[in-house]
Amino acid sequence: MRPSANRRLRPGVRFAGLLLACAAGGGAAAGDSSPASARDLAWGEVLFHFYQADYVPAITRILVADERGEYAHHGDESDLVLGGLYLNYGLHEAAGRIFESLLDESRDPSTRARAWYYLARIRHERGYQSEALASLARIGGDLPTGYAVAHVDLKARVLLALERYEEAIALLEASQLPGIWQQYAWYNLGVALTRAGQGGRGAEFLEKVGTGTDKDDVWTEERLALRDRANLALGYARLAAEDVSGAREALDRVRLEGPFASRALLGAGWADTQSGDFRGALAPWRVLAEGDPLDAAVQESLIALPYAYAQLSASRQAVTGYQVAIDGYERELGRLEQAAGAVRAGELTLALDGLRTEGAMGWAWELDRVPDSALGRYLYPLMAGHAFQESYKNFRDLQELDERLAGWRDSLSTFEAMLEAREARLASRLPGARASLDATSLETLTERHAAVSRELARVSEGHDVAALATDQERKWLARLERGSALLERNDGHPMLREIRDRHRRLEGLVYWRQMKAFPERLRAAEKASRLAARSLQESAERRASLEASLAAGVKRLAPLDRRIEDSAAQVDALRERTRRLLAAQQGELEALALAELERRRGRVAAYLGQARYALAASYDRAARVVPAGASQ
Repeated sequence: MRPSANRRLRPGVRFAGLLLACAAGGGAAAGDSSPASARDLAWGEVLFHFYQADYVPAITRILVADERGEYAHHGDESDLVLGGLYLNYGLHEAAGRIFESLLDESRDPSTRARAWYYLARIRHERGYQSEALASLARIGGDLPTGYAVAHVDLKARVLLALERYEEAIALLEASQLPGIWQQYAWYNLGVALTRAGQGGRGAEFLEKVGTGTDKDDVWTEERLALRDRANLALGYARLAAEDVSGAREALDRVRLEGPFASRALLGAGWADTQSGDFRGALAPWRVLAEGDPLDAAVQESLIALPYAYAQLSASRQAVTGYQVAIDGYERELGRLEQAAGAVRAGELTLALDGLRTEGAMGWAWELDRVPDSALGRYLYPLMAGHAFQESYKNFRDLQELDERLAGWRDSLSTFEAMLEAREARLASRLPGARASLDATSLETLTERHAAVSRELARVSEGHDVAALATDQERKWLARLERGSALLERNDGHPMLREIRDRHRRLEGLVYWRQMKAFPERLRAAEKASRLAARSLQESAERRASLEASLAAGVKRLAPLDRRIEDSAAQVDALRERTRRLLAAQQGELEALALAELERRRGRVAAYLGQARYALAASYDRAARVVPAGASQ
């Protein structure tokens, strides 16, 4: 049973240690919250969101990764974390389905054991002790060794909660735990023995915790608080057994600056009164009376002080003390009524939100900033209660979900505006696109290709080598034709015979080159024609597609419009449901606060009644006293 004296509360991460231990896998030591290294990128992203206390994105990333099959190594860890996060949000059915899947016999035995352990832990924290014990019984011997200490501690606490003290005693007596865990085991063992009617043996273990020394001489606040708590329990147990000296000895070991000082001072005073030392009782009660007026022990000391004075026959001090107590109780009743009125006026959640130092799920309460108001002074006692913490955490979770839904709704509105802008741009560009299509005559190109194809067929059939001549060859042929014309005009000249022979050889050479190159040139031309035909076909298909798209115009965006509209309707419905749940959760918070304030009012009213009766009795006794020398 771990006490806490820290005035910085962080209820928003009640499952943080639990989930991080899940992520750590089987090798995690007890209390170790360091996760194993991420071997999958998707798992690394999940851990990033988790460490940032962004639990909704963590859940979303897990679900996406599962859907896409992105886990090669962290599937079981992912399921454990997802189940814990669902439980953190109160989604018990969804979490139950996940854990049930992990408990399947086909799963790794270590994974099943860890799932049973965390299920037991969650059930214990929620008050389902029988179910928690049943879950612990299913673990078997497959729980990783790093969980052994936490397993023993959890089982002991469950057995104590079920008042099965003999079983708790047997478990704790057989345990050999490291470090401070053994101190907790002895404390729980002492409590179990005392409740089982073995107060003598129980006192031995409480004494060990209350008087023991730290072997490393390092006294942490946790260790000091546990020692104080053990001494307090031991002192009250001895007080009940009328062992006054032993009770006072144990209570005197409780630190005055610790979280149990007020109860220890109150008990020390009653120990003195039990031995008849009413003057000795005045010392601790005077110190206590100067403490926090909200503390139940301080309130009791206000009536205990005049009681001690009355037993010492100090009537004047007793009357004054009772009057001080009555005034204090009446003021407190007035403040309690004002606080209850503030709760009924809806100021509770506003006051609590004013204490938050962080956003979303990673929030904390900074109690040094409690507002100076009728309700402010009671916020700390309210938040000290587990039920209230759980209720307020649910309220904050709903607030965070509502904020995220609002963000998603804004995003959908942005998408809608973007889509409208795109539709407007498309509508403005349609006339130009259609004009561009009209300006491009694909039919003319097709006709030209057909003419070229017919010409190629003619060239091939007629073996027209000149038709495929290169530009250079055509230049040569043109020059040769001019030369032929010149030679014909001078046909009879005897000096031109040699030139005429050279001219014929050149003509033959050019023709020979054309003949040699003709097959290759014809194949190249036919290939180019086929490619052109293919390009024309593709162009025709693309044009047809473009024309179809243009014909559809903005209509193709209509499905996106409908998806956005449907998503917006879903988000609006979820926000409405979330707000109804917020209102209901706020009502539960206020009911818990009013119940706590009423409990305090009842206690103060009882003290007030006792003080008024004692004051009246004091006046009555004073009236019955016959002054010395008075006539009979």
